[in-house]
Amino acid sequence: FADGLTEELTQKLAGIRDLKVAGRTSAFVFKGRQESTAEIARTLGVNYLLEGSVRRSGTRVRITAQLLGARDGFDLWSQTFDRNVTDIFAIQEDIALAVARAMEIKLVSADVTRLHHRGTQDAEAYRLYLIGLAYLRGISVSRDLERAKTLFESALAHDPKFAAAYAGIAQYYFKRAFPALIDTERGAQLGLAAADRAVTLDPQSSEALETMANFQAWQYRFRGDFAAYVEAQRNFRRAIELDPSNSLAFFDYGRAQLWHEPDLAKSLFDRAIEVEPLARGAQDLTATILSLEGHPEAARGQCRSWERRSVGNNELCTTVIAMVEQSYGNLDQSILLLRRLRHGENVGLETQLWGSYQSLGDVAAARRALDFGRSDLAKALAAAATLTMEARYEDAFESLQTRPSARGSTRAVRVAAAPASAVRIQPDPGSSGRQAGADRRQAGAGTRYSRSSIARSCERHRARRRAQRDAGARSRCGVGADGS
Repeated sequence: FADGLTEELTQKLAGIRDLKVAGRTSAFVFKGRQESTAEIARTLGVNYLLEGSVRRSGTRVRITAQLLGARDGFDLWSQTFDRNVTDIFAIQEDIALAVARAMEIKLVSADVTRLHHRGTQDAEAYRLYLIGLAYLRGISVSRDLERAKTLFESALAHDPKFAAAYAGIAQYYFKRAFPALIDTERGAQLGLAAADRAVTLDPQSSEALETMANFQAWQYRFRGDFAAYVEAQRNFRRAIELDPSNSLAFFDYGRAQLWHEPDLAKSLFDRAIEVEPLARGAQDLTATILSLEGHPEAARGQCRSWERRSVGNNELCTTVIAMVEQSYGNLDQSILLLRRLRHGENVGLETQLWGSYQSLGDVAAARRALDFGRSDLAKALAAAATLTMEARYEDAFESLQTRPSARGSTRAVRVAAAPASAVRIQPDPGSSGRQAGADRRQAGAGTRYSRSSIARSCERHRARRRAQRDAGARSRCGVGADGS
């Protein structure tokens, strides 16, 4: 409850025009830690800190909040609210208004409207939603998507018109269907329906529009639906316009543009980092762009700089550096980094390690690395990788398409059927990256620059081959051990 309340309060404060607020992910990094006020403020790049505590007993809630100056830790304002839990909406508004007054910020009418915006009038629905939000994000508690979904559904049982709860359910299906590749077709159908319901109930919901855009972007990636891609761009832009503090909207929009317009993607990641100074995903993909544009040293520098200033686990940075080394042929270094990261089941990491061994020509090590994990997806990818090592490339792709657990993985996963030496990024022949991007936008599709482009190219090639077969033409699509 406290984590969800913190997130909602952060969003309300960020809605004040003249107030810059560090995002929830960055702020939660310091929960329970002992850093000084000055150190936290320096890391987040802020001048003030708002801290507090929440205690709930039955129908009563006690919230203590205090605003501190970053340099000296001086208490600028503090107050304790001891009220009925049904007053939670008013408490949030009172805290936000008190902070604005203490910082001598003059509120305009739009600020006041945003502060008083409530997605529901039902306090119990709101409480359930806040707890669900904490489990969905998994920032300061272990992520539990199933529990989050149950809580959102309980919130809707109290208030069937609570748009934010529908948006939460849509996000549940998105996180489950695509990154985890679990039941993608049904997940996309149910998630889109929930997102559409959320937008219908609250057209001003940035989160609902962002989630809708995510599904549309992945429709394009999975199915080549260019109309969905255009709609995704429109909804991403609208989500950002409605809530410039929505760092996920910047990040997800940038991720959707990564292979089309890398310059735009990088600017969006920069904006995400402005809102979330400790946004790991945006930092990592910025390094990825630098690598793809032929600046490996800058990419390494980006990751190392992030490692120096970040708090906590830096495995993502190491993974990105390993990818950079792999892409530029430094396979021994890539393998060293990847082996250092191996613990638990990580399908992406295991396939990347297998690809590095395969590219080195170390068949024995590649075979030993074929244990990608115990999940159905891991087993399906391992089977496809085994077929690839036997030069049975078409069979490898067919196996991924026909196994329910892996259906769609030829697009969504950095395909196991492609060795690392095959994924060195090169621009389209005869055109600059910027012109190629313009050409693709004009055509609505085309060759991309990512590892997953191997899957797309082969899938398109196979479709052409089936069409040509009637005319007697034959061709073959595959990736050899030498990357040809």
